[in-house]
Amino acid sequence: MRPYQRQLLILGMILCSLLATGRATTEAAVLYNIASFDANDASSSSSTTVNYDASLVSITMASGITGSSAADLLALQNINPNAATSSAYPRFRNTDADTAQLNGTLVTDIDGYFQFGIAAQAGQTLNLQSISLQAAQATAGNAGRGFNVQVSVDGGDWTSFTSQSLTNGRTLGLQDLSYSLAGAAYQDIQSIDFRFQSTTGAVEYTNIAINGSLVPEPSRMIFLALACMGMCFSRRKRVAP
Repeated sequence: MRPYQRQLLILGMILCSLLATGRATTEAAVLYNIASFDANDASSSSSTTVNYDASLVSITMASGITGSSAADLLALQNINPNAATSSAYPRFRNTDADTAQLNGTLVTDIDGYFQFGIAAQAGQTLNLQSISLQAAQATAGNAGRGFNVQVSVDGGDWTSFTSQSLTNGRTLGLQDLSYSLAGAAYQDIQSIDFRFQSTTGAVEYTNIAINGSLVPEPSRMIFLALACMGMCFSRRKRVAP
């Protein structure tokens, strides 16, 4: 084997190793985060004006990510437009002046849900790690409330992801929750959407974060590796005696 061939072989092995392991070791970060704030702007806790207010929601996204905006959250919801704050109707809203809820949360009630999602920009894919949040029952006591989460990957069908029973009522504060997205189904994907739906009563949520990393698409990494090897081979061929 000629020296330049040996060097190309070594280079190829290095590039293949980077393709196989470099993607998995990319440091995870917060890709998307929803935080809600309570401005106490409703006239009373029983007012039908106590509804979702996009100006009370802060959403941050990492570079290279597109995702649901504060305005999108409302547009994507299944809401009875005539619902009051009575728990007899589905609802999705900020807490506002309702003293039965904590400050700074989003609320769903009896089959009401909220939905959001993220997507990688062109040339990149998502490697997800987890979704974390804080949640509590929107009640002072232990009423056995909880929620279900569904997920849709790359625009596919909605499937069951997880369910959660909550032990904390509002007097005990919010619970810290985290669910793994480290499985193969959530790696090298273009987009993911989540739907949080309350099951047996009002539930509050805040500080919802999708954690993971953005990486180049595998096809682009392979192309770059082959291009680099081709350039090295061409150069060696020109200078060979």
